[in-house]
Amino acid sequence: MPSGRRSLLSLVAGVRKRGRKPVSTPPAPTGEFPEGRYFATLGELPKNYRGTAAVVLHRSCMIAAQTGQPLEILTFGHQVDYDALTRQMRADGRLTTQVRFRNMWSDLARLHPHDPDRSGPTFDAFAPLDDRTTSKTFRGKGVPHRRLRQDEAGRNLQIDFLRADGTVIVSDRRDAPSTSGMHRSLVLCDTQSRPVAEFPSPEALHRYWLDSVIGADQAFVFSDTFGLAGLMHTYKRPNVVTVHTFHNHHLASGSARRLDTSQRRYLPFMDNVDDFDATIILSERQREDLDALLGPSPTRWVIPNSRNVDPPTPAPARDANAVMMVGGLVPGKQTEHGIRAVHQANQQLPEPLTLRIYGAGGCHDDLQALIVDLGARTITLAGFDRTAPDRFAQASFSLLTSRTESSSLVLLESMARGCIPIAYDVRYGPRELITDGVDGFLVPQDDIEALARTLVRVRDMGESELATLRENAARRAQDFSDASIGPRWAAMLRATLAAKVPPQPLALSDVTSDVTVDPQGLAVTMHMTTDRPLQRPRVHLSIAGRSAPVRMRRPATPVDGTGLGLRVRAIIGHEHLEWVRTTFLDAHLEVHDAAGRACVRLPAPASLVEDGAQTFAGFDVYATKHGNLSLKKEPGAGAPV
Repeated sequence: MPSGRRSLLSLVAGVRKRGRKPVSTPPAPTGEFPEGRYFATLGELPKNYRGTAAVVLHRSCMIAAQTGQPLEILTFGHQVDYDALTRQMRADGRLTTQVRFRNMWSDLARLHPHDPDRSGPTFDAFAPLDDRTTSKTFRGKGVPHRRLRQDEAGRNLQIDFLRADGTVIVSDRRDAPSTSGMHRSLVLCDTQSRPVAEFPSPEALHRYWLDSVIGADQAFVFSDTFGLAGLMHTYKRPNVVTVHTFHNHHLASGSARRLDTSQRRYLPFMDNVDDFDATIILSERQREDLDALLGPSPTRWVIPNSRNVDPPTPAPARDANAVMMVGGLVPGKQTEHGIRAVHQANQQLPEPLTLRIYGAGGCHDDLQALIVDLGARTITLAGFDRTAPDRFAQASFSLLTSRTESSSLVLLESMARGCIPIAYDVRYGPRELITDGVDGFLVPQDDIEALARTLVRVRDMGESELATLRENAARRAQDFSDASIGPRWAAMLRATLAAKVPPQPLALSDVTSDVTVDPQGLAVTMHMTTDRPLQRPRVHLSIAGRSAPVRMRRPATPVDGTGLGLRVRAIIGHEHLEWVRTTFLDAHLEVHDAAGRACVRLPAPASLVEDGAQTFAGFDVYATKHGNLSLKKEPGAGAPV
């Protein structure tokens, strides 16, 4: 251990204490949100933000308004001047005065003022870059400048984050020597580049900063991106309630099945879905599908996205032929389907429909080429426009052709303005918003011809029918207004806070298993001993693909137990394996309780070790060479395509 190293725990405790700033008494709350400080989190805010980032900003303003308390959006990126962005977005109305950005790098730059009387620690890996050792220098718009040291292939070996005066905020070294080889070392410095603390990973530094911000106050921290899910599920503090909202389709792109392969990039969420104090799913249908795949959980809540929906007003003048699409010009939005459907519909209509597409993205040039090839002169790519949702008030119809959704804000914004939505019936979102033929129309997924037929049918409707549809759409949007959805957030937070107990580590020992095939399926009985009493336990048999993003959990029910010992039983039915395409599946025992979680590889029973594999649902159930339980697809055993 380097000389001068002091306990990181004691340093964190000091930072947490200093991080507690006096807070003025807030106005009386207007809702029933619990008392505490409120935070949202973002990695970096894109310039032309939409989707999840737009939801985070809107929800932050809603919660601040309904609690009557300030809310800080904590950002971890280093490419934006967030103090300036706060002022700009307040000036143009995108942020209320109760909401502001707070940036990690801006805070770290001033977190530890230089104290000449302090004897600081030393770290072997700390070697700040100078002109001789620097490969590249970047001066960004955010707080830190950066110096890089790279190898011959251009890989970063070290990044020093600097203040404007050249002093080091953090030195991030990826090739620090150690007795076991190279390791990562992030050294945080005071305002004169003197080391203060060392961290083994960016996540450890991020948690340190969160502690400095929150201190010992009661706090509620929201996360929304799969990038931050990997950080926030590990942030366990007795005074902090963590809430993660999942904004995406959790299964393979375009899947219409309840059980299927997961999307690889969402595995940090899937693997830790119940490690947050609460997880928010945007639709009941998706929660049902997650429950079928991973087993139910009392910490999952359904709360859809909301908008500040104005009460219905007299219908504005509309262009009867105007159709709109709003969204990123990216492959998953399938904007070309809307272009082709409007073009086909125009071959059958006496007056052509016009289609204006608002958005930007990598598919712009291909979409423009398609419009030219079709000779579709009434179709226009209108570019990114932050005010595009307001234009629904003048349009007659909107299209949504996405491959997948979660809870479409575009549909909500269209309906709120009386613009009749026509949407693919994809998982998830459209069916939760639209009642087909009542307040909009649902079309089979990826059926361009059906989309064109629906456009023709709706355009041929009489004004009275259209007026009823528009009124119904605007009325339905009221169910997703801030006034309707805010109390659901408040109720979730109250219940989650009441259920929270101080986090505690959990360890399992003496784990054994027994496997039998019975009429119900593959029955796996598991015995374990825990190192402490369990509080509201939930036990699962967890199945993971060895090389493929397959995740599945089967709930285990208690059989018997004494003291810290527990025996449970889980059933895997044929239907739980018939969709699996990968060859190898590995079994784990996963135990949650109110205070923590433990997950271990499940040992195979002695019968499989001694007598060989059993067969079930096209899989060999066998013991690995290390004595663990796994499943291997039999040769020739298929899965549905």
